[in-house]
Amino acid sequence: MATYRQITYCVPVAREDEFASWLAIRGSVGCSVVPDASDPDAVRLTAYFQDDGPNLSADDLAAWRAVEASSTRLKDADWLATYRAASMPFDVGASFRIDPREPQGGTVREAANEGTSDQGRTLLHIPARTAFGTGSHESTRLCIRWLEELAERADFRTRLILDVGTGSGILALCAEKLGARPVLSYDLDAASVLVARDNALSNGCGPLIWAGTLASLSQRARFDLVLVNVLPERILEDYPDLVARLHDRAQVVSSGNLVARRDELLARFGELGLELVGEKTDGEWMAFLLRKVGP
Repeated sequence: MATYRQITYCVPVAREDEFASWLAIRGSVGCSVVPDASDPDAVRLTAYFQDDGPNLSADDLAAWRAVEASSTRLKDADWLATYRAASMPFDVGASFRIDPREPQGGTVREAANEGTSDQGRTLLHIPARTAFGTGSHESTRLCIRWLEELAERADFRTRLILDVGTGSGILALCAEKLGARPVLSYDLDAASVLVARDNALSNGCGPLIWAGTLASLSQRARFDLVLVNVLPERILEDYPDLVARLHDRAQVVSSGNLVARRDELLARFGELGLELVGEKTDGEWMAFLLRKVGP
């Protein structure tokens, strides 16, 4: 059975999101945050790592003004079981309702085929599992809001859409429900791809999902819209190849960006040949709508 390292850090509130992103680059597979009862300006951030976790020096932590409070080894378990048991459906954007619970009684497919919720929203069953993206995180919500807006501006049936780092597949499913055919999506994590395929089947959708990278596609492939709900540190090096796969004037929805890094990231996107069309903010997170600069 796999084991995990659970490490709790005390970190200033103002550095919480950036510190969590920094830990993700160093192998964190998830984290939780609660207020620090002894310091109103700090939080206790608990991060989970496979095996032994990162070897952070005192200088590393000092740079973040963070302190390691505890470290524990845990055996693998279904960490999301309690969350699923207590979760209820919630609305995302203007047109979707997400149900994060495991199906009870019948299959998820049977539940999904019931159609829309009582408020006229499109119902998607996305059980909370290990793949990122049930619609509860700000970065995912921002992407869905952009998808809805873009679907109103142009017929998605005429646009080829790529979902980069699909996770649970939620963005690909939302795009398909908004009319896109087909939607292509991939993820480096094979386990996430299995979850995404299961979610697609369960909701009566058929995006093309594979485990791999952008290099898996033909060099001739060109897209009209690309969805990138990935932390910048994990994807920026792939952007030159991504931009090369865009039609002129094609669009990119880039989410997973911290508000504090707005100017830095926009400067980088400008260097890559992408111009800002619009932006949306939710808490500490933002999603850009970018457009490839034409010839």
